[in-house]
Amino acid sequence: MGEGSTSSSSTLTQRLQADLERIVSSAYEAFDSATVKQRYELLTLSGHHHETYVLRGLRRLSSGFYVLDSSRPWLCYWILHSLSLLRRSVDGGLYDRSVAFLKRCQDPEGGYGGGPGQMPHLATTYAAVCAIVTLGGEKALASIDREKTLKFLLRMKDPCGGFRVHEDGEMDMRGSYTALAVAHMLGILTPELVENVGEFVRSCQTYEGGIGGEPGSEAHGGYTFCGLAALALVNQLHVLDLPALVNWVAFRQGRVEGGFQGRTNKLVDGCYSFWQGGCFQLLQQYMPHLWVQQNASMPGLSKAGDGSEGKMPGSQTADSAMEDVEVKKSEEASGRVEEGTSSSKTADSKKESGVDLNPLTEALNTKPSDSKPATEDGRDPSSAPAAHEEEEEEFFSPTGNVPEVEELDSEDEGCEFTGPMAKTGFSSAEKLFPMVEIGFHREPQHVVCVEVSEAPQGVVQDPGTVGVSGTSSDSSRAPGEPLSVDEFLYGPIFNSQALQAYILLCCQEIGGGLRDKPGKMADFYHTCYCLSGLSAAQYSTAHRVGGPPPPSSVLGPYSNLLEATHALCNVRLDRYYEARSFFQR
Repeated sequence: MGEGSTSSSSTLTQRLQADLERIVSSAYEAFDSATVKQRYELLTLSGHHHETYVLRGLRRLSSGFYVLDSSRPWLCYWILHSLSLLRRSVDGGLYDRSVAFLKRCQDPEGGYGGGPGQMPHLATTYAAVCAIVTLGGEKALASIDREKTLKFLLRMKDPCGGFRVHEDGEMDMRGSYTALAVAHMLGILTPELVENVGEFVRSCQTYEGGIGGEPGSEAHGGYTFCGLAALALVNQLHVLDLPALVNWVAFRQGRVEGGFQGRTNKLVDGCYSFWQGGCFQLLQQYMPHLWVQQNASMPGLSKAGDGSEGKMPGSQTADSAMEDVEVKKSEEASGRVEEGTSSSKTADSKKESGVDLNPLTEALNTKPSDSKPATEDGRDPSSAPAAHEEEEEEFFSPTGNVPEVEELDSEDEGCEFTGPMAKTGFSSAEKLFPMVEIGFHREPQHVVCVEVSEAPQGVVQDPGTVGVSGTSSDSSRAPGEPLSVDEFLYGPIFNSQALQAYILLCCQEIGGGLRDKPGKMADFYHTCYCLSGLSAAQYSTAHRVGGPPPPSSVLGPYSNLLEATHALCNVRLDRYYEARSFFQR
């Protein structure tokens, strides 16, 4: 349709998309024409204003929040996590009241309800545990009854591998993720909880590549993160079609806006900065799995160790790996490959051709040894200084409720549907903020192998996700210690600069807080997940877990750099280490 034409037969989503692109483009045009000083100010994260906004909500909420009475642990988590990413802490009085309130939400039979006396629910249990881990300290962590929490999780487990979110409740991907994340943080991940999880999650991956809430449902950004993280937590990522998943998530990033949409043909939403963008932070650590599936049947890579000069398993170069692929293809063409060894995409063949690679759960369990300055609250940071609703039929966050905000204005007529770049003066995130590739390579240069030291007893580990003991030439290496300090380097698989631009230029409210998109109001939910997505985007190019990203990876002043968030559990990384250490004692 030519520029300047209108269409009364266009759908509401098309009209909303055209309106949103114009609004966002106007913001980018204003940035493009601004002076250097103005650009600096526009790209500055208003940390002080955001802190004031969320602290106000932690102390007192208006009567309008009564609709979220069953989501009170979520409000605590959204606010506390936002503060922690901003490197702010709560004072003694607020700390004590927060711990006391969350303790009252704990059910006598295990799990946490949406408020004192309410029925325990997996979603609010996850929110409460994340809030307590974020608060940190012995008083908070000791308030969790781990034994009863485990009993509650086991009661929610279904034989098919999924979890019901409450007694006799629905079973969807939120249940699997929240249950496993809680068990992982508390150190109570048992074989019974892990059983058949891979089969359930795999059954929810759709033809598009993303993951739905249940088998047969549409692929959705929130459920995709939940499924991906759930499998990473139990080291079964191999059961997914990772190339298809990456393809689906990558194409959810808007070329004009820079943010992510939650489903195909929907508007971008700030919360998906984490639910979709966070997938890439996770996948960046699992790139060898993706590499293996894209270049299936690499015999050289699947060898645990051939004794050649003490090489690490999986340390084959890209060139030699590709040579193996060509040999394999030649054998297949000549009919010399035995039946059952072809490069099929079934889960069994993925498992059989597994590589001894780096599971992110264990990489994140190894606390960085670098000495770092203390933060304002006196804690050791794990890094340098430093997600689900959509229009009308959103992913029920793990909360199920998000405060309603006014809809983006749109007209029924007069919308132009043209190629964005064809419009005079039209600016887009893709145009203004290209990908950063400094320090990265398009092919894998090296692979880290980490020995799994905390696998649940009795759980059969996938050989493609477990490091092999005894293959290192260093006999003094402690269990769980990485075989090498180097990590694999790949090219970026999404545009982190464009995502940061969308958050900073389109989601910040002047008075504090972050929002879904221009035209909407800030709320605690979007503040939490916009900041989580911003952190994930900033650290997505770090060369080690929780390590400082290069300055070029942080859009705007380097003071924008937030604390690193745990890629699987979405709690601040140093608080995660503190909790894991506490529960291991």
